[in-house]
Amino acid sequence: MTDSSNGSRYGRFIPSEEIGRVTQWRFGAVDETARAAEAAAALLEAAEAASHHPDTLARIEAAREEAFAAGHAQGRAEAARAGAQQLDDYIAGEGRAAAERLAAVVAAAA
Repeated sequence: MTDSSNGSRYGRFIPSEEIGRVTQWRFGAVDETARAAEAAAALLEAAEAASHHPDTLARIEAAREEAFAAGHAQGRAEAARAGAQQLDDYIAGEGRAAAERLAAVVAAAA
């Protein structure tokens, strides 16, 4: 069963006893940008898989709670500063109004 036109010993099939180890052919991208995109996609898939790991979820939850507590404390501090500023402005305004009333009474008495 020799094909004389192309010099091959086999016309159509290779006997299984002559086939050693077989590796599946994987068609890949020829362009470097496509290869880089495939590598980035693989890294993203690995990161996505790692993000569902229980240890990762626990670290994320701990970081979220810490950030929430820090934001809450910062908000309370800013609110306390704003309240103190408003109180100081009110007291200063009342003092100014009382001084104006006193000046009016003194002017009327003079």
